[in-house]
Amino acid sequence: MRLSLKYKFILSFIVTEILFISVIVFYNFSSLNNLSKSLIDEKVETANKLFTELIQAPLVVSDIKTLDQAIDSFTNIKNIVAVEILDNKSRVISHVHIDTELSKKIFDTRSKKVEAQGRTFILSVLPVKIHDKTIGSAKVIFEITDSLKTIEDNRNFTFLVSLFGIILSGLLVYIIGNRLTHSLERLTSSAEKIAEDDQAVIPDVRSGKDEISVLSKAMRIMQERIVERNRNLKDMLIKLRDASVLLQQEKDFLGTLINQTSSIVLVLNTKGEIVLTSKKVEKLTGYTQSELHGKVPWEMFIPENDQEDVKLVFEHLVSTSCSSTYENVWMAKDGSHIPFAWSNSCVVDKNGVTEYIIAVGIDMTEKNKAEQTIKTLLNSPVVSIILISVDETILEINDIAAKRLKSTSEKLKGKNLSDISITESSQLRGRYIDELLITKKPLMYEEKQNGNTFRNHLYPILDNDGNVFQISIFSHDIT
Repeated sequence: MRLSLKYKFILSFIVTEILFISVIVFYNFSSLNNLSKSLIDEKVETANKLFTELIQAPLVVSDIKTLDQAIDSFTNIKNIVAVEILDNKSRVISHVHIDTELSKKIFDTRSKKVEAQGRTFILSVLPVKIHDKTIGSAKVIFEITDSLKTIEDNRNFTFLVSLFGIILSGLLVYIIGNRLTHSLERLTSSAEKIAEDDQAVIPDVRSGKDEISVLSKAMRIMQERIVERNRNLKDMLIKLRDASVLLQQEKDFLGTLINQTSSIVLVLNTKGEIVLTSKKVEKLTGYTQSELHGKVPWEMFIPENDQEDVKLVFEHLVSTSCSSTYENVWMAKDGSHIPFAWSNSCVVDKNGVTEYIIAVGIDMTEKNKAEQTIKTLLNSPVVSIILISVDETILEINDIAAKRLKSTSEKLKGKNLSDISITESSQLRGRYIDELLITKKPLMYEEKQNGNTFRNHLYPILDNDGNVFQISIFSHDIT
């Protein structure tokens, strides 16, 4: 049976159209499949990029609270199943798991695409870097089950529906795809500007709860927070700079103050290590500040036999946080010995725990020489010398005076002179002392004891208020 030209035309048209539509359907399906996967990958990549930018700043300063807030906000995005943030030692410092058991299973597989419980997931491991330095990482699980199911449904629908369905599906796919692509392009452009720290206007992409709308809203919130955080960071940097300048000024002042004193100053930590020294230490010991820094003073300067005693004093000082004084002898770099009198105090924290020990030492070399000179003078073989308080308590006495009192200087110190003197001599001296306390001027008188004649000189010693608080007695045998 031969067909007419009309039917041939119709048949040819139908066959041609069927073939053409089949090609179109196949092409549209392939395009839809590729586009859907591209959109999924692009959405995941965009979300990952935004998330890493969002957590950079709090991760640098280990702001756990801000990280938790960032994760909570991020997991509100549809298809985000779980998020973990790790530090640069791969330790989890913040996480959100909607399904903990499932999330753990996916994290353990280490595969990019995972099938579990009839669902499909994408696992992204994102390094977080600043200036090419990795400061941590983030693991994000996206669920793409719905997206893949949509692709499968569209394919089945494509093969089952009629020509109208095919054309309509193609049209709808084109419209939807074009709209999604356009929206994502606008959001991607804004995200790139944000990433480059440029001012970006986040487009208001539709209203609703679809992924693009949520992503648009999240990007807008993220931008506001980044701007606010940058502003706070700038303010913080200014405050830190001002504080640094102030601390340097205080440090310079403290250094000047320490180095201007005539005493030596050591600042020790609770381990006994030298943290800071005055320049006077260099001058007296011969060691430079760099040589002394971090060293323990009793190991540097104290003879081995005496080190344990000094260490015990230090440990008691640290544990009690109280002040103390003591004397010891240091051995300088050249082997010479230097006597020091120490006054120690503690620097404590707000809880009263000792942080540093400040030791101030006075070189006793000149004082010891002076005391030796005085002792030599006091032990003159000609003159009896006695230093008493106003109530006649003996403070110092030389050997000649002690011998005349038939005792020794060590036994007589602290005793009252009137108790060990002859009554007449004590009464006579008492009258002259009373007069001296009134006149505050030196007096001289003579007395006889045991057949010898003595010429006594009384000299008042005045305090800062001009009152007599000590009296020196010089007695010559003029027989």
